[in-house]
Amino acid sequence: MEEKIIAGIRTLYSTTKECPNVIRFRIKLKDKVDPEIFHSAVETTMKRYPYFLVELKNKGGQYYYVENPRPVVISDSLHGVNLNSTESNYHMVAFSWQDNWMSLDIFHGLTDGTGAYEVVRTLLYYYCLERYGEELTKDGIRLVGDSITSEEWIDPVEAAQVPNSPEQKAAQAPNSSEQKAAQAPNNTEQKAAQVPNNTEQKAEIPQALNLVKAAGLMDDTKRTVYSIAISETDFMNFNKTNDGSPGTMVSLLFSRAIAKSHPESSKPVRIAFCVNQRNALKATLAHQSLVGGAILEYKEQMKNWPLHKQAAVYRGMVFVQTQKEKILADVNNTKRLAQMIMSLETDQERLDTIDYINAKADHVISAVVSYVGKADFKEAEKHIQDFRTWTKGPGNVVCVEISAVNGRFVLDVIQPFSSPVYVNSFLEELEENGINYELQDVQELDLPDVKLPWNK
Repeated sequence: MEEKIIAGIRTLYSTTKECPNVIRFRIKLKDKVDPEIFHSAVETTMKRYPYFLVELKNKGGQYYYVENPRPVVISDSLHGVNLNSTESNYHMVAFSWQDNWMSLDIFHGLTDGTGAYEVVRTLLYYYCLERYGEELTKDGIRLVGDSITSEEWIDPVEAAQVPNSPEQKAAQAPNSSEQKAAQAPNNTEQKAAQVPNNTEQKAEIPQALNLVKAAGLMDDTKRTVYSIAISETDFMNFNKTNDGSPGTMVSLLFSRAIAKSHPESSKPVRIAFCVNQRNALKATLAHQSLVGGAILEYKEQMKNWPLHKQAAVYRGMVFVQTQKEKILADVNNTKRLAQMIMSLETDQERLDTIDYINAKADHVISAVVSYVGKADFKEAEKHIQDFRTWTKGPGNVVCVEISAVNGRFVLDVIQPFSSPVYVNSFLEELEENGINYELQDVQELDLPDVKLPWNK
């Protein structure tokens, strides 16, 4: 197989040691992991996902995922191995285990949480089938022997035929070589000026409250994860009472916590809420990284409103920004951005341009909230004691990853600093609203590096 990278280009060139762009799922079972069965389950699982058995290749200045026949690495330490390296046999995915824990690491430019959840479902099916000898439901689980359809395989961003607006058509590159050469950008700002409209518009939004600067945490650089568990039943009832949904309610409560931490600030609190683009693309089975975003701003006039009214506003913001036409426009812009980036001649030019774009985009958000949805790991859930989702948000923003597994929501608050200032404010919000929680632990964020030609 060979797949040219389109949707994941920005993620690829945004990957650094400080921001490795890796998704790590950590699954704690009620029983200790059987290493022999785990190895067998991983090997069987990966036969179902040939599009994840790949390595990164540069062909004529363009990047592709190509088939990697080497074994996927399974290590006996939760630290894991660096991806796209000799340690991982140049795979962009790896597994590990230790005591009761098993872990999956996968490059975010290869897939997103929705795509990676499918791998976890398959892995847990094969592991529990052999470990416990149970009859397990196969419905909704991708298994070896399935027919892999083109919808699952083909990148819908590359295949997208989204009509440009009249303004976009007018801005398209001219045909002649002379005209192209005359318009060639010669510095980072000019290159970044060719970024598609959605990024430009976000960059023009007034700067959001920066959590690091606002709390004076510039010298606190220890990346930390605070994990908070909440009863799924209780939180869903709370959402029903207050016209919320899990993702928007966490976004709202975190916005309120930030605002209360800095009542003197005139800068707005904005949350980037992650959005699955598959339905709009009519590609619900696609394995690629297909995450867009809705910007949720905690507006000044909202602050004295009752919670249910604030929640309704946040849900309305998500509704407006997730209409099919809006998502398709964002996808079209993603494709145009990828084409613009890959038209540059060198990796360094591409890195400089992406750095400039990301710096502009990061200024407009205070935090990121991501919720894939209820995990639905079938019968395997009764064997799961704990479930964590770790990744590294963009720039220096805080990222809240929400998991819903075996009757609990787990909120992993992933910070570029160690201070509990915002976590404490968030926990106060939970308490004030009668939401019981358990602060499970505080850990240093540990993600593997991704060895790319420019960040070794």
